[in-house]
Amino acid sequence: MAQVPGGPVIDTPKNHQRRELAVPAFVVQLLREHLVTLPDGPDVFVFPGRQAHTADRQQSYHGFRRRFLVAVRSAGLVDVTPHDLRATHASWVADSHGVLVAARRLGMPMPA
Repeated sequence: MAQVPGGPVIDTPKNHQRRELAVPAFVVQLLREHLVTLPDGPDVFVFPGRQAHTADRQQSYHGFRRRFLVAVRSAGLVDVTPHDLRATHASWVADSHGVLVAARRLGMPMPA
């Protein structure tokens, strides 16, 4: 999803390939509980806008950013961005499983 003038555009990632994501069981359970609160339908967003007039759209970047900053402050942190979390995760995976596994996890193209 990209935010462009006129609204969000939903498309595949930069490399136009689907990605698989390993999700811990507790996150799967939280998602299941959340999904039952949403309307049925193939085009429903997992994290829709929070106001009645935006409920049929994906949560905005600014809305996400506000809630992210609240979580950062609640954790006693400062100056943390979503990209920082991505980089930290990549470092942990690279240290534990190697650079190629980390690259694949981040959706990077694999060397031939």
